[in-house]
Amino acid sequence: MPNIREKDIRVGADAVYEILTTGGGDVDTAVEESLQIARRFARPRGFYQAFPIEMDGNLIGLPREHVLESGWLTEKLAGCSQLAVVVLTVGQAYSREVDTARQSDPLTGRVMDVVAHLALKQWGEAAWEEIRDHFRADGLRLTPYLHPGTADFTLFQLRTLFSLLDTESLDVELGRGCRLIPRLSMAAVIGLGRDIAGASGGHECWACGYFDCILNPAKIGGRAIEGLDNID
Repeated sequence: MPNIREKDIRVGADAVYEILTTGGGDVDTAVEESLQIARRFARPRGFYQAFPIEMDGNLIGLPREHVLESGWLTEKLAGCSQLAVVVLTVGQAYSREVDTARQSDPLTGRVMDVVAHLALKQWGEAAWEEIRDHFRADGLRLTPYLHPGTADFTLFQLRTLFSLLDTESLDVELGRGCRLIPRLSMAAVIGLGRDIAGASGGHECWACGYFDCILNPAKIGGRAIEGLDNID
């Protein structure tokens, strides 16, 4: 199961303020503290494994008689011959720091959440590009990440995906309700095929089931961080 090379993830303050839509005073302090904690504790790790697939209606056949069932996913995988399962994390230590801050200081906790999600998105994009470059030699193109929790591609199908992986080497596991542990982790699939258009990047909002996404205010009614302006 190929590991994805570790990257130096550096979230910039400008990207944070673009999401916060406010600044000054305590917000500036929280942003600086959050960026420092990210630099100290974020430890991006990732791996992926590609499998041949056979599609029949809404069913996607995988090795060892495993099956995914999703009309939405089969539509997005049209023309694909393989499916790559990708698992990424920025680490347990960083997740713990963010969760502690969210409980003790609402302002810093929310700003740290923004920084953490930006770090995970940056890490995810770097990982997608590495996978793309690996399969390019075989003439394969990639879909963007296709996320469990979108349409009828349910979170519970993560159990099927994880059963195909070498879980002994994972720093990521499935918790209650198939939520990922550590929280600041991502599991998704990528379609691979010679006869598809291919995506220009890994992250496409239509392919993501995270409808409370703080990186896309349109998904939560244009509010980047609810209540941030009311925090003293």
